[in-house]
Amino acid sequence: MEIFNRREKRILLTLLIFVLAGVGVHTVRFLYKPKVSADQVSFLLPEKTEPEVKGTFTVQVVGEVNNPGIYSLKMGLRVKDAISAAGGAKDGACTDALNLALPLLDGMRIYVPAEGAPLDRPESFITYGYGVAASYQESEVSLDLNTATVEQLDSTLPGIGPTLAERIVEYREEHGGFTNKKELLKIEGIGEKLYREIEGKVQVK
Repeated sequence: MEIFNRREKRILLTLLIFVLAGVGVHTVRFLYKPKVSADQVSFLLPEKTEPEVKGTFTVQVVGEVNNPGIYSLKMGLRVKDAISAAGGAKDGACTDALNLALPLLDGMRIYVPAEGAPLDRPESFITYGYGVAASYQESEVSLDLNTATVEQLDSTLPGIGPTLAERIVEYREEHGGFTNKKELLKIEGIGEKLYREIEGKVQVK
């Protein structure tokens, strides 16, 4: 005795064909799934960009450099960048006498000495303002609160890390600049003790 009649067999066969066809399509898609190259992935992902540092500093570079002169450079740069802007040091220049990692200040004068030059007063090679030395010791650098970058505040002032440096810059932007140094006490995280440590290392122009 047959379980299925002829009509039911046709229906079951048709259903089986559809099921097998569906399985086959999914199998082919899985096996032949197009591979995405690393270049394609990098194109699809959002591109990472470094935060733009706005503003410029004007510095003077003299001495044993190829193109001595006055240069406008982006904030956040250092002495080594100023020397590069001046065409680099000449053969025979004594760049070891300079702190190439010192952050630039607006109005800074950088003198690159020659090999064999007297090095008894290294503070005279980098000066700021009216003959005031921008020393290689960070404690002697006086930053202008109205122009200093986050990087300069972080790397120059004791006790000021990147978070507090960002808060100082944010306060400056929100209030249109500092009018006096004591405004630092209004910034969260800067108390009397920390203020006394950095008071002599900052100025307001």
